[in-house]
Amino acid sequence: MRRWIGWSVIAVGLIHLFLGFLLFRNELRDIVAAGLVNSLGDREPHRYLAFWFTFAGIVTVLLGYLIDWVEHVVRRPLPAGVGWSLLAMAIVGAAMSPVSGFWLLFIPALGAVAQSRATAGS
Repeated sequence: MRRWIGWSVIAVGLIHLFLGFLLFRNELRDIVAAGLVNSLGDREPHRYLAFWFTFAGIVTVLLGYLIDWVEHVVRRPLPAGVGWSLLAMAIVGAAMSPVSGFWLLFIPALGAVAQSRATAGS
């Protein structure tokens, strides 16, 4: 079994982080300048968006790292539920935000589902 699902999820997270730092550089600068603690403010929706956008990238990288660890150490396909959950996230995310990177999650999600189905049948 070739390791690629975790790395592709990591790539999605890194793209998300790169775009977050690019698109929200002013908001992120303001958050840092405000001292981080309680820096989102009550009336700063762009700061919230910047924070959650970049935080989602960090969580996606972490998820990809965990998936890669499973692929490397366990050397078995991911549990079917992981692939189906990734696929559900991709479907819901792409439906709610069609112009987004959620489409990129279809690649590892479908790969994980296909791998789990292939081993279930053998």
